[in-house]
Amino acid sequence: MDRDRRAELDRSRRRRCRLGLAVALAVALLRAPSARAGAADVSLARQLGNEGLQLAASGDCAGAVEKLKRAEGLYHAPTTLTVLGECHVTLGKLVDGVEELTRVAREELGRAAPLAFRKAQIRARQKLEAARLRLPKLRLTVDGAAADAVLEVRIDDQSVPAATIGLDRPVDPGDHDIEVSAVGYKSARAHVQIKEGASQTVKLTLEALPPPAPEPTTATVETPAPQVQPPRARKATYVPAGLLFGVGAAGLGVGTVLGLLTLSKASDLNRACQPRSDCPAGEQGEIDTANHLALGSTIGFGVGVIGAGLGTYFLLKPPTSEGGPSAVGVTVQPWIGPGSAGLTGRF
Repeated sequence: MDRDRRAELDRSRRRRCRLGLAVALAVALLRAPSARAGAADVSLARQLGNEGLQLAASGDCAGAVEKLKRAEGLYHAPTTLTVLGECHVTLGKLVDGVEELTRVAREELGRAAPLAFRKAQIRARQKLEAARLRLPKLRLTVDGAAADAVLEVRIDDQSVPAATIGLDRPVDPGDHDIEVSAVGYKSARAHVQIKEGASQTVKLTLEALPPPAPEPTTATVETPAPQVQPPRARKATYVPAGLLFGVGAAGLGVGTVLGLLTLSKASDLNRACQPRSDCPAGEQGEIDTANHLALGSTIGFGVGVIGAGLGTYFLLKPPTSEGGPSAVGVTVQPWIGPGSAGLTGRF
């Protein structure tokens, strides 16, 4: 029963479509050209309209639509647009058909408009009421996106204004693919099937994408600055002090020995020279020897004192660092000149 009823409805629609097409197009092809259209355009529109009429009369609304759209593009007439709207409704393109019938129904016709235009408008208003009842409504809601997110909506791969979200949008009956996307979110998709005259709500939820991983950066190998080790203290060396103490001891020893010899010579001269200022001429050599011994003793004691002093200095001097100057070498030499004596050295 359902199949027979559907078949009967389809046949009835086709009959009504053929009748409306035949009447409207027959009148449209006889209308006078408008002042706004060129004669060539009107002639071509008449030709296309005649071809569309023949296709529609044979039940081929799919083939008639292309001819009628091109004829309407060349020369607008309520008669042509009404037939085009009826064909769209017959093919299930209810959105296009309702829009075309609405344009004809709302068009303001002047007093001089042909009677065919007025009849086409009356027919369009009648068809429009029935077509609107068959038009499905689809409401899309989107959750999960921030308030300032820019949403991109596509229905059947056609871009749809995001302003229609949350509103009842007219759609054609049948299957529809819906996609909503936004920067920073995973795209959300849905497939729906909607029947004639139905109202359906589709809810999509956007899921935020994880934050992007940081881009790898080229590692910069930094050469560590050479660490400057603090100078280590050199171990104290007592070699210079020991040498100087040795020189000092030797000087003191020599001075002591020569001093004792000087005292011995002086004692002998004291016995030989009485009084002291009157010495025999033969004792002059002994006097010179005693003087030389006294001078040598003085020099020895001088070297001893200087050696002991320098030895004490190097003994108490703080140790030098490893990076400091090398150990000091000490060389001490006594010298004797005419009427004078001393020490010379290199440190």
